[in-house]
Amino acid sequence: MLGIDYNQPRSGQVMVISIVAIAGIFLGVTVVAGLLMISQLRQSADFKASTNAIAAADSGIEWALYRYTRATSTAALPATLSNRASVEVKCFDELGAELKKNGAPDCQSAKTRTIHSYGTFSGATRIFEVSELGSFAPR
Repeated sequence: MLGIDYNQPRSGQVMVISIVAIAGIFLGVTVVAGLLMISQLRQSADFKASTNAIAAADSGIEWALYRYTRATSTAALPATLSNRASVEVKCFDELGAELKKNGAPDCQSAKTRTIHSYGTFSGATRIFEVSELGSFAPR
């Protein structure tokens, strides 16, 4: 025979199984940590898009309020801002009918009671609303 004693304990197998188990645990922890990191990166990108959309919606409200309080203003609202965010403004009367003049929102009308501003950036859209403009500022 080859000198192999089959009655001896096989301690080498336990070591191999232990190493494979420890490697599996490390692999699992690494995969979970990677998934959590990807989730964090995605959230930070969504936060940036949301912040730019909020800024666009705010600029739309500012433009509409300026037009409302300055009856002679001819300031135009750009559809796309310098940060590539888009903004859309809609003005409504007390019955909820949209006010338009020459296809553009008519926020200078004395009938204006509600302003909606829609800011959009990279898939994120935020909407601001200002209501009850009748008592907002003297015209």
